[in-house]
Order: sequence, then C-alpha cells, then structure tokens
Amino acid sequence: PSSAAGEARPRVTFVELGSDSCVPCREMRPVMDGIARVFGDQIEIVFHDVAEDAAAAQQYGIQYIPTQVFLDETGAEFHRHVGFYPQEEIEAMLVEYGLEKSATP
Repeated sequence: PSSAAGEARPRVTFVELGSDSCVPCREMRPVMDGIARVFGDQIEIVFHDVAEDAAAAQQYGIQYIPTQVFLDETGAEFHRHVGFYPQEEIEAMLVEYGLEKSATP
C-alpha cells in the first residue's frame, strides 16, 4: 500500500504477541514504549493479546509468550525473539538492522 506524500512508512513493524495475564508480557509494555520513543516513525509497534486473539498466535506460529516478531517494509520477518526482550538488546538489533536512534531520549 502506498502512503501519502511526505508521510514516511515505518521501516520496521515490531509485533508483540503476549497477554495481559502474563507477567513477562506486561514487563514488555515499558520496553515497547521505550522503543517507540527511541525510533519514532521508523517503527510501528503492534500488540496482540493472544488470549483474546488466537488468530494472531496462529498467523505467527508462536508457542510461547511473550514473542517478538520484527517485520521489514515488505512484511517479511527478519528477526524473532521468545521471552522477555530487554530494550537495550532490541535497540542494538534495530541499529544493526539500519534504524537510527533519535537524538531525544
């Protein structure tokens, strides 16, 4: 899908698959917020509560939560992690992938 002129499409979609009833999943919330602040419009973050949306769990073939799936601009998966994923490690992976951290924390 094409976007409006001047509107940057996110380079990465960060799909978080978890549940509000799962402690490590809830611990990912501030991490997702931090990643959104650090990378801004370069990244789109999508959360699926698999307890309420089993289709997402099937779509991504997950067995454990939380699971993080990272998609490129075309929707192809380029990275996956299972379990709590520290913000520093996600940032390092995204910088290696080619995203730039914003100047403001």
